Amino acid sequence: MDANEVYDPDQTAETHPLLYDNTRLTQAATHDSKLATLVSTCGLCLPLAHQHTSRPFPASLIRGRNQIDYILVSQAILPAIQCSGVMSHHSLVRGDHRPYYLDLDSALLFADPAYQIAPASNRKLRLQDPRVVKKYNETLHRLLGHRNVY
Repeated sequence: MDANEVYDPDQTAETHPLLYDNTRLTQAATHDSKLATLVSTCGLCLPLAHQHTSRPFPASLIRGRNQIDYILVSQAILPAIQCSGVMSHHSLVRGDHRPYYLDLDSALLFADPAYQIAPASNRKLRLQDPRVVKKYNETLHRLLGHRNVY
């Protein structure tokens, strides 16, 4: 995230409850629009702060004095992070921002068996019947439109 805002992961910010309504933008009237408040409200964390004790972190911009770029993750992803870090300017590409990275353990990250996908041969799809195909297509288009995937 190119936040263009200084965030101190060692300071806690106020949390504002968010009520989700799929018909409008999710907002909290009392939110102060600061990154720290967003991180606290959404339950995010900075892996760099969890894995590295040295402070302050290097400046993000080549001409800057503070870190203003971040990789934020949910608490659930934190155990799958093997390492994180900040690279030097121009180490990968020429630009005015430092590259940040996370190494993730894919076995931990995607270990939930609830999302196991059965092979097509086990799913017994019957798409030869045109009525079934038509119903499938109509349902698919309705759901994709409802979730604004298009």
